[in-house]
Amino acid sequence: LNNKPWVIDMEHVHSFFGLNPDLIKKPFWKKFIENKLASDECVAVLCHCKTTKKSFFHYLDCTKFKEKIEVLYPASHIIPMKKEVHDEVRILCVLSLFEAKGGPQVLEAFSKLEKKYDNIKLWIKSDIPKKLKKKYDSKNIRYMVYMKNIVPREELIKEIYSKCDIFLYPTFADSFGYSLIDAMVAKLPIITTNLFAIPEIVENKLNGFIVKIPGYELEEKFFQWHPYKKINKKDNKKIVADLVKCLEKLIKNKKLREKMGEESFRMVEKGKFSIKERNKKLRKIYGGAVQ
Repeated sequence: LNNKPWVIDMEHVHSFFGLNPDLIKKPFWKKFIENKLASDECVAVLCHCKTTKKSFFHYLDCTKFKEKIEVLYPASHIIPMKKEVHDEVRILCVLSLFEAKGGPQVLEAFSKLEKKYDNIKLWIKSDIPKKLKKKYDSKNIRYMVYMKNIVPREELIKEIYSKCDIFLYPTFADSFGYSLIDAMVAKLPIITTNLFAIPEIVENKLNGFIVKIPGYELEEKFFQWHPYKKINKKDNKKIVADLVKCLEKLIKNKKLREKMGEESFRMVEKGKFSIKERNKKLRKIYGGAVQ
């Protein structure tokens, strides 16, 4: 609406319409967006990940502004903390949306594992239906509410993340997954899914394990969600079995947990999720915009 240079920061091409995947297909709006991004005033289009960048090329004709599209990963400061030493193996889940982030699968997987291992605990911070709490009533599970007890990020990392050993996040709805960055700051190995940008954050067998969602194909429509309420019994059984398999590898192997946790931390300290790396790119982009 003015002649001043601007930069836009995007989590997904669908973000132009509140993550509605249908509106961008309409010719008028598609052309409107393409013209705005091709204008002289638009300096850069900053995508949260490579997958977001791919979604632009999938839905839009980027011919006139392809040079403006860059990947700028979210980043985090290093938070000083002391890792707690304990004999048990603690599995942590922080799920803002219980079903959409794989909460039912977490509880089912843990219920199978606690029958086999007597030294494991599950810490889950989420808003869980009462019937499931009753079904999975166990002295090995620590339930923590989410919405009614929003904890400042630094406190959350120091008081909860740092006291655990494995981060479990089998999400079905995420364009990025910012709690994964918190887990990396806390030097945790991560078990998660192959949804959207997640494999850019968690590299399979390097800083964690990726569990594939049956039927999910990223490049079909570049959706950042999977219809979790429609998952059939066979696919659900497969997801749970894969979670159990990955968890067992980490439960039984402390050295592997520590190695993967260090790889997670390295990505935040010096890698693509570091503040230094992000600021370097921002300086170049905004410096060019004001010249």
